[in-house]
Amino acid sequence: QFEARCHFWDVASQAWSEEGCETLTVEEAAAAGAPVGAGAGGGLVCACTHLTTFAGVSVPSSPEELEDEVKDATKVNTLSGKDIVETLGDPGQLASNPYMLYVVAAIAGLNLICLAVAAAADRYATKRHRDKTLRLANAIAADRRASASPPQKAGAKARPAGGRAPPSP
Repeated sequence: QFEARCHFWDVASQAWSEEGCETLTVEEAAAAGAPVGAGAGGGLVCACTHLTTFAGVSVPSSPEELEDEVKDATKVNTLSGKDIVETLGDPGQLASNPYMLYVVAAIAGLNLICLAVAAAADRYATKRHRDKTLRLANAIAADRRASASPPQKAGAKARPAGGRAPPSP
């Protein structure tokens, strides 16, 4: 259980301080004759020797309480498959808030549309990349073929396959 304590804003030190303040429960303040508001059971009353800005600060009263508070503060809220099945399996929950069901269905529909558009764009980009790669490979192969054949002398006749010169007339 956390212990609530009275603090005031100390302007000089720019920090919250307990100096000059005593923390009382509502019951203790009522027993001492202090005016206590109705229905304030379980609250606290600050009995201070000065007037300033006051606050009730809740601090852990043991290391175990501090550890529990840190664990609660760092807990991640998750949605498990079990939670989804329990929610969708109870028609009363869906009927109590049909607009939420419409919002979830609309988001799921938009997700499917975006998935289809992304798949089509991916197919188009893959085809363009493949075509560009083929054109580049064909250009490189043609360049290699052109550089591999020996250069021809000006006015020289091409020899047919087999390396023999054509017969003279």
